[in-house]
Amino acid sequence: MSLEGEKKEAALNELYLAMKRPAKSPMGKEALQYSSGFREHYTDDIGLFAPLMLNTIELAPGEAMFLHAETPHAYVQGTGLEIMANSDNVLRAGLTPKYIDVAELIDNTVFEPIHPQDIRLTPTTTGGKLSYPIPVEDFGFEILTVIDETGAEHLRSAEILFCIEGEVEVSTHEKSVQLKAGESVFVSHEAGTYRYQGRGALARAFN
Repeated sequence: MSLEGEKKEAALNELYLAMKRPAKSPMGKEALQYSSGFREHYTDDIGLFAPLMLNTIELAPGEAMFLHAETPHAYVQGTGLEIMANSDNVLRAGLTPKYIDVAELIDNTVFEPIHPQDIRLTPTTTGGKLSYPIPVEDFGFEILTVIDETGAEHLRSAEILFCIEGEVEVSTHEKSVQLKAGESVFVSHEAGTYRYQGRGALARAFN
């Protein structure tokens, strides 16, 4: 990832040749297809090697995964929710118009293999609530299924509620907000409790 000049050019040329040859495995074929697609937007970017180094994981609606700090990752396509613990930096190595600092990223990356199944989260179900087992204390995450009946939550911290689908009304003792899919609301800890009703699903991030 730190290659520059002629060495970088030679490595990328080898990658381009590999894109034209039959892949030796389904995993290799998939990785090269991603690299080829990225090339259309980021020509001669060292990040084109990323699909060869990272696992490809596809998440269906309701599925989740957890990545510890110092784990490189990239979002390829689709829409998902990301919750990040309190941090003062995000390091990038390629495939972006934003600031890139390869050396700093390498210094802060754990280069160890991880099996895809080891980072998937299996939620527990209680009533209409999916609770995800986050292995750190920085935050919690749940999905609330709302079907007509009114639900309530007591606040232990400030929360962010994101409407995944449908329409849900969220209310505190001071005000009420109607959320449609794609809309969110911040609920301060001082509110104490909030209620929700409607038909849809809410993603809930809290501490």
